[in-house]
Amino acid sequence: MGSIALIAPRGSGGVAYVVERLWEGLSREKLPVSKIVISGSPTLFHLKHFSQLQNYDTIIILGSIPPPSHLFIRNETKVILFVHGFIYHEIGNVIAHGRFKEKLGAAYSFLLFEMARKADRIDAYICHSLTACEANRIYNGFILLPQFVFPEEVQKRNEDNIQRGPNPQVVTYTSFANSPRLLKEEALLSLMREVSKRVNRRINLVIVNPAEREPKTEKWGNLVVYRLPFLPRDRFLRLIASSDLYFEACTDEELRLGSIDAGIVGTPVAKLTHPLFVERQDYKDEVLWAASPREFVELVSEYLRDVEDKRLVFSRRYREFLLSRRSWDKVKTPLIRLLRSGL
Repeated sequence: MGSIALIAPRGSGGVAYVVERLWEGLSREKLPVSKIVISGSPTLFHLKHFSQLQNYDTIIILGSIPPPSHLFIRNETKVILFVHGFIYHEIGNVIAHGRFKEKLGAAYSFLLFEMARKADRIDAYICHSLTACEANRIYNGFILLPQFVFPEEVQKRNEDNIQRGPNPQVVTYTSFANSPRLLKEEALLSLMREVSKRVNRRINLVIVNPAEREPKTEKWGNLVVYRLPFLPRDRFLRLIASSDLYFEACTDEELRLGSIDAGIVGTPVAKLTHPLFVERQDYKDEVLWAASPREFVELVSEYLRDVEDKRLVFSRRYREFLLSRRSWDKVKTPLIRLLRSGL
Protein backbone atom coordinates (compact mmCIF):
# COMPACT_ATOMS: atom_id res chain seq x y z
CA MET A 1 0.00 0.00 0.00
CA GLY A 2 1.40 3.41 -0.99
CA SER A 3 1.25 6.84 0.61
CA ILE A 4 -2.10 8.43 1.51
CA ALA A 5 -3.07 12.11 1.81
CA LEU A 6 -6.14 13.33 3.66
CA ILE A 7 -7.18 16.65 2.13
CA ALA A 8 -9.07 18.42 4.88
CA PRO A 9 -11.07 21.68 4.84
CA ARG A 10 -10.06 24.21 7.42
CA GLY A 11 -12.47 24.56 10.34
CA SER A 12 -13.50 23.26 13.74
CA GLY A 13 -16.87 21.63 13.03
CA GLY A 14 -18.00 18.07 12.40
CA VAL A 15 -16.00 17.50 9.21
CA ALA A 16 -12.79 18.65 10.91
CA TYR A 17 -13.44 16.19 13.72
CA VAL A 18 -14.08 13.38 11.21
CA VAL A 19 -10.72 14.21 9.62
CA GLU A 20 -8.92 13.89 12.96
CA ARG A 21 -10.55 10.55 13.74
CA LEU A 22 -9.91 9.14 10.29
CA TRP A 23 -6.27 10.21 10.48
CA GLU A 24 -5.98 8.58 13.91
CA GLY A 25 -7.58 5.36 12.68
CA LEU A 26 -5.33 5.04 9.63
CA SER A 27 -2.29 5.89 11.74
CA ARG A 28 -3.20 3.07 14.13
CA GLU A 29 -3.10 0.74 11.13
CA LYS A 30 0.49 1.97 10.58
CA LEU A 31 -0.40 3.33 7.15
CA PRO A 32 1.73 6.11 5.62
CA VAL A 33 -0.93 8.83 5.92
CA SER A 34 -0.45 12.60 5.83
CA LYS A 35 -3.00 15.26 6.74
CA ILE A 36 -3.07 18.37 4.54
CA VAL A 37 -5.31 21.18 5.78
CA ILE A 38 -6.54 23.64 3.16
CA SER A 39 -5.86 27.29 3.86
CA GLY A 40 -7.48 30.12 1.91
CA SER A 41 -9.32 29.36 -1.32
CA PRO A 42 -9.59 25.57 -1.83
CA THR A 43 -9.18 25.95 -5.60
CA LEU A 44 -6.05 28.11 -5.33
CA PHE A 45 -4.67 25.87 -2.60
CA HIS A 46 -4.98 22.77 -4.76
CA LEU A 47 -3.42 24.51 -7.74
CA LYS A 48 -0.50 25.66 -5.60
CA HIS A 49 0.06 22.18 -4.12
CA PHE A 50 -0.82 20.21 -7.24
CA SER A 51 2.69 18.83 -7.76
CA GLN A 52 2.80 17.72 -4.10
CA LEU A 53 -0.48 15.84 -4.41
CA GLN A 54 0.82 14.04 -7.50
CA ASN A 55 3.37 12.28 -5.30
CA TYR A 56 0.72 10.40 -3.29
CA ASP A 57 -0.66 7.02 -4.28
CA THR A 58 -4.08 7.84 -2.78
CA ILE A 59 -5.75 11.11 -1.91
CA ILE A 60 -8.93 11.25 0.16
CA ILE A 61 -10.78 14.54 -0.27
CA LEU A 62 -13.02 15.38 2.69
CA GLY A 63 -15.69 18.06 2.80
CA SER A 64 -17.78 16.69 -0.13
CA ILE A 65 -16.72 19.19 -2.81
CA PRO A 66 -13.70 18.19 -4.93
CA PRO A 67 -11.53 21.00 -6.38
CA PRO A 68 -11.18 21.16 -10.18
CA SER A 69 -7.49 20.24 -9.94
CA HIS A 70 -8.41 16.66 -9.03
CA LEU A 71 -9.34 16.14 -12.68
CA PHE A 72 -5.66 16.44 -13.64
CA ILE A 73 -4.16 14.20 -10.98
CA ARG A 74 -2.20 11.41 -12.62
CA ASN A 75 -4.28 8.29 -13.28
CA GLU A 76 -2.01 6.19 -11.07
CA THR A 77 -3.25 8.14 -8.02
CA LYS A 78 -6.52 6.94 -6.49
CA VAL A 79 -8.93 9.80 -5.83
CA ILE A 80 -11.50 9.10 -3.10
CA LEU A 81 -14.21 11.61 -2.18
CA PHE A 82 -15.72 11.58 1.32
CA VAL A 83 -19.26 12.94 0.99
CA HIS A 84 -20.98 14.37 4.07
CA GLY A 85 -24.65 15.30 4.28
CA PHE A 86 -27.16 15.72 1.45
CA ILE A 87 -25.29 17.86 -1.06
CA TYR A 88 -28.08 18.49 -3.59
CA HIS A 89 -30.64 19.42 -0.95
CA GLU A 90 -28.32 21.57 1.13
CA ILE A 91 -26.76 23.44 -1.79
CA GLY A 92 -30.16 23.88 -3.44
CA ASN A 93 -31.53 25.41 -0.26
CA VAL A 94 -28.69 27.95 -0.10
CA ILE A 95 -29.16 28.86 -3.77
CA ALA A 96 -32.89 29.36 -3.16
CA HIS A 97 -32.75 31.20 0.17
CA GLY A 98 -29.20 32.39 0.87
CA ARG A 99 -27.68 35.82 0.51
CA PHE A 100 -26.20 36.79 -2.86
CA LYS A 101 -22.62 35.89 -1.90
CA GLU A 102 -23.81 32.60 -0.40
CA LYS A 103 -25.76 31.84 -3.58
CA LEU A 104 -22.62 32.33 -5.67
CA GLY A 105 -20.57 30.07 -3.42
CA ALA A 106 -23.25 27.39 -3.43
CA ALA A 107 -23.61 27.54 -7.21
CA TYR A 108 -19.84 27.14 -7.60
CA SER A 109 -19.84 24.17 -5.21
CA PHE A 110 -22.72 22.60 -7.15
CA LEU A 111 -20.78 23.07 -10.41
CA LEU A 112 -17.67 21.41 -8.95
CA PHE A 113 -19.65 18.46 -7.58
CA GLU A 114 -21.49 17.89 -10.87
CA MET A 115 -18.30 18.31 -12.90
CA ALA A 116 -16.55 15.69 -10.76
CA ARG A 117 -19.39 13.21 -11.25
CA LYS A 118 -19.59 13.68 -15.00
CA ALA A 119 -15.80 13.63 -15.52
CA ASP A 120 -15.69 10.29 -13.71
CA ARG A 121 -12.29 10.93 -12.13
CA ILE A 122 -13.43 9.97 -8.64
CA ASP A 123 -12.36 6.36 -8.13
CA ALA A 124 -14.51 5.74 -5.06
CA TYR A 125 -16.82 7.50 -2.62
CA ILE A 126 -17.16 7.26 1.14
CA CYS A 127 -20.48 7.98 2.90
CA HIS A 128 -21.56 7.68 6.51
CA SER A 129 -24.75 5.86 5.50
CA LEU A 130 -26.47 4.25 2.53
CA THR A 131 -29.16 6.93 2.56
CA ALA A 132 -26.50 9.66 2.32
CA CYS A 133 -25.02 7.99 -0.75
CA GLU A 134 -28.42 7.64 -2.42
CA ALA A 135 -29.40 11.23 -1.62
CA ASN A 136 -26.24 12.34 -3.42
CA ARG A 137 -27.06 10.09 -6.41
CA ILE A 138 -24.17 7.77 -5.66
CA TYR A 139 -25.36 4.25 -6.41
CA ASN A 140 -22.15 2.31 -6.95
CA GLY A 141 -18.44 2.60 -6.35
CA PHE A 142 -18.85 3.55 -2.69
CA ILE A 143 -18.13 2.22 0.79
CA LEU A 144 -19.85 3.07 4.06
CA LEU A 145 -17.93 4.38 7.05
CA PRO A 146 -20.30 5.24 9.91
CA GLN A 147 -19.23 7.47 12.77
CA PHE A 148 -17.06 5.39 15.06
CA VAL A 149 -15.31 5.27 18.41
CA PHE A 150 -12.01 3.99 19.69
CA PRO A 151 -12.72 1.48 22.49
CA GLU A 152 -10.69 3.32 25.13
CA GLU A 153 -12.91 6.41 24.66
CA VAL A 154 -16.11 4.70 25.76
CA GLN A 155 -16.55 5.33 29.46
CA LYS A 156 -18.62 3.47 32.01
CA ARG A 157 -21.03 6.04 33.38
CA ASN A 158 -20.13 6.94 36.96
CA GLU A 159 -23.17 8.68 38.43
CA ASP A 160 -21.18 9.83 41.46
CA ASN A 161 -19.05 12.11 39.29
CA ILE A 162 -21.96 13.76 37.45
CA GLN A 163 -23.59 16.95 38.68
CA ARG A 164 -27.23 16.85 37.67
CA GLY A 165 -30.14 19.13 38.53
CA PRO A 166 -33.44 18.03 40.09
CA ASN A 167 -35.27 17.98 36.73
CA PRO A 168 -34.72 15.68 33.74
CA GLN A 169 -32.58 17.25 31.02
CA VAL A 170 -32.60 16.42 27.31
CA VAL A 171 -29.98 17.82 24.93
CA THR A 172 -29.95 17.93 21.14
CA TYR A 173 -27.75 19.37 18.39
CA THR A 174 -29.01 20.89 15.15
CA SER A 175 -26.79 21.86 12.21
CA PHE A 176 -25.59 24.71 10.03
CA ALA A 177 -27.03 22.76 7.09
CA ASN A 178 -30.71 22.93 6.21
CA SER A 179 -31.22 19.26 5.44
CA PRO A 180 -34.47 17.34 4.85
CA ARG A 181 -33.22 14.48 7.02
CA LEU A 182 -32.99 16.65 10.14
CA LEU A 183 -35.97 17.48 12.31
CA LYS A 184 -36.71 21.19 12.33
CA GLU A 185 -36.52 22.95 15.68
CA GLU A 186 -40.29 23.40 15.57
CA ALA A 187 -40.72 19.62 15.35
CA LEU A 188 -38.22 19.04 18.18
CA LEU A 189 -40.12 21.48 20.37
CA SER A 190 -43.50 20.02 19.47
CA LEU A 191 -42.40 16.49 20.40
CA MET A 192 -40.80 17.55 23.68
CA ARG A 193 -43.81 19.69 24.65
CA GLU A 194 -45.99 16.60 24.32
CA VAL A 195 -43.49 14.64 26.40
CA SER A 196 -43.52 17.29 29.13
CA LYS A 197 -47.32 17.11 29.27
CA ARG A 198 -47.26 13.33 29.60
CA VAL A 199 -44.55 13.32 32.27
CA ASN A 200 -46.24 16.20 34.12
CA ARG A 201 -43.04 17.63 35.52
CA ARG A 202 -40.51 20.21 34.46
CA ILE A 203 -38.15 19.09 31.70
CA ASN A 204 -35.12 21.04 30.52
CA LEU A 205 -34.49 20.90 26.78
CA VAL A 206 -31.09 22.21 25.65
CA ILE A 207 -30.82 22.93 21.92
CA VAL A 208 -27.26 23.51 20.71
CA ASN A 209 -27.56 25.37 17.42
CA PRO A 210 -24.31 26.50 15.73
CA ALA A 211 -26.27 29.22 13.92
CA GLU A 212 -27.27 30.89 17.21
CA ARG A 213 -25.20 33.84 18.39
CA GLU A 214 -26.41 34.31 21.94
CA PRO A 215 -27.96 31.97 24.55
CA LYS A 216 -31.73 32.23 24.92
CA THR A 217 -34.27 30.77 27.33
CA GLU A 218 -37.96 30.06 26.70
CA LYS A 219 -40.68 28.44 28.77
CA TRP A 220 -43.52 26.35 27.35
CA GLY A 221 -45.54 25.05 30.28
CA ASN A 222 -43.44 22.34 31.93
CA LEU A 223 -40.83 22.57 29.18
CA VAL A 224 -37.94 25.00 29.68
CA VAL A 225 -35.92 25.49 26.50
CA TYR A 226 -32.31 26.66 26.57
CA ARG A 227 -30.88 27.62 23.19
CA LEU A 228 -27.09 27.67 23.04
CA PRO A 229 -24.65 28.63 20.27
CA PHE A 230 -21.79 26.41 19.10
CA LEU A 231 -19.84 24.88 21.98
CA PRO A 232 -16.24 23.64 22.01
CA ARG A 233 -16.20 19.86 22.13
CA ASP A 234 -15.06 19.60 25.75
CA ARG A 235 -17.97 21.78 26.91
CA PHE A 236 -20.38 19.89 24.64
CA LEU A 237 -19.28 16.58 26.15
CA ARG A 238 -19.76 17.92 29.68
CA LEU A 239 -23.24 19.13 28.74
CA ILE A 240 -24.20 15.71 27.34
CA ALA A 241 -22.70 13.90 30.33
CA SER A 242 -24.82 15.98 32.73
CA SER A 243 -28.01 15.23 30.74
CA ASP A 244 -30.38 12.29 31.00
CA LEU A 245 -30.98 11.86 27.28
CA TYR A 246 -29.55 12.91 23.92
CA PHE A 247 -32.14 13.57 21.20
CA GLU A 248 -30.75 12.63 17.77
CA ALA A 249 -32.36 14.95 15.21
CA CYS A 250 -31.49 12.82 12.16
CA THR A 251 -34.47 10.89 10.79
CA ASP A 252 -32.65 8.39 8.57
CA GLU A 253 -30.58 5.46 9.86
CA GLU A 254 -27.46 7.46 10.71
CA LEU A 255 -26.25 8.18 14.22
CA ARG A 256 -24.41 11.47 13.92
CA LEU A 257 -21.40 12.65 15.90
CA GLY A 258 -23.53 13.96 18.75
CA SER A 259 -25.01 10.51 19.30
CA ILE A 260 -21.56 8.94 19.25
CA ASP A 261 -20.37 11.54 21.78
CA ALA A 262 -23.38 10.71 23.96
CA GLY A 263 -22.34 7.08 24.00
CA ILE A 264 -18.76 8.00 24.84
CA VAL A 265 -19.88 9.74 28.05
CA GLY A 266 -22.64 7.22 28.81
CA THR A 267 -25.79 9.19 27.98
CA PRO A 268 -28.67 7.26 26.35
CA VAL A 269 -29.91 8.32 22.90
CA ALA A 270 -33.46 8.81 21.61
CA LYS A 271 -34.33 9.01 17.92
CA LEU A 272 -37.32 9.39 15.62
CA THR A 273 -36.67 7.37 12.46
CA HIS A 274 -38.71 7.78 9.29
CA PRO A 275 -40.40 4.44 8.42
CA LEU A 276 -38.54 4.33 5.08
CA PHE A 277 -35.21 3.90 6.89
CA VAL A 278 -36.11 1.57 9.76
CA GLU A 279 -34.83 -1.53 7.93
CA ARG A 280 -31.45 0.15 7.49
CA GLN A 281 -30.86 0.60 11.21
CA ASP A 282 -28.38 -1.76 12.87
CA TYR A 283 -29.62 -0.92 16.38
CA LYS A 284 -32.75 -2.06 18.21
CA ASP A 285 -33.34 -1.55 21.91
CA GLU A 286 -29.86 -0.03 22.37
CA VAL A 287 -31.44 3.28 21.28
CA LEU A 288 -34.84 4.66 22.31
CA TRP A 289 -36.13 4.92 18.77
CA ALA A 290 -39.60 5.04 17.26
CA ALA A 291 -41.00 5.23 13.74
CA SER A 292 -43.86 7.63 14.49
CA PRO A 293 -44.17 10.82 16.54
CA ARG A 294 -46.82 9.26 18.77
CA GLU A 295 -44.65 6.23 19.55
CA PHE A 296 -41.67 8.49 20.16
CA VAL A 297 -43.56 10.65 22.66
CA GLU A 298 -44.79 7.56 24.52
CA LEU A 299 -41.34 5.96 24.59
CA VAL A 300 -39.50 9.06 25.83
CA SER A 301 -42.24 9.87 28.34
CA GLU A 302 -42.02 6.40 29.83
CA TYR A 303 -38.23 6.71 30.06
CA LEU A 304 -38.28 10.13 31.75
CA ARG A 305 -40.96 9.12 34.27
CA ASP A 306 -38.55 6.53 35.64
CA VAL A 307 -35.29 8.08 34.50
CA GLU A 308 -33.33 7.39 37.70
CA ASP A 309 -33.74 3.63 37.19
CA LYS A 310 -33.71 3.43 33.40
CA ARG A 311 -30.77 5.74 32.68
CA LEU A 312 -28.09 3.20 33.62
CA VAL A 313 -29.87 0.38 31.77
CA PHE A 314 -29.95 2.25 28.45
CA SER A 315 -26.49 3.70 29.04
CA ARG A 316 -25.06 0.19 29.34
CA ARG A 317 -26.96 -1.08 26.28
CA TYR A 318 -25.79 1.80 24.11
CA ARG A 319 -22.21 1.51 25.34
CA GLU A 320 -22.18 -2.18 24.40
CA PHE A 321 -23.62 -1.31 20.98
CA LEU A 322 -20.84 1.19 20.28
CA LEU A 323 -18.16 -1.28 21.26
CA SER A 324 -19.66 -4.14 19.23
CA ARG A 325 -20.89 -2.22 16.14
CA ARG A 326 -19.24 1.20 16.00
CA SER A 327 -15.65 0.72 17.17
CA TRP A 328 -12.89 1.46 14.65
CA ASP A 329 -11.94 -2.22 14.43
CA LYS A 330 -15.55 -3.11 13.52
CA VAL A 331 -16.03 -0.51 10.76
CA LYS A 332 -12.56 -0.17 9.21
CA THR A 333 -12.50 -3.24 6.95
CA PRO A 334 -14.21 -1.80 3.81
CA LEU A 335 -11.96 1.28 3.92
CA ILE A 336 -8.74 -0.67 4.45
CA ARG A 337 -9.73 -3.08 1.67
CA LEU A 338 -10.41 -0.12 -0.62
CA LEU A 339 -7.04 1.47 0.12
CA ARG A 340 -5.25 -1.80 -0.55
CA SER A 341 -7.13 -2.58 -3.75
CA GLY A 342 -6.06 -1.65 -7.23
CA LEU A 343 -9.58 -0.36 -7.94
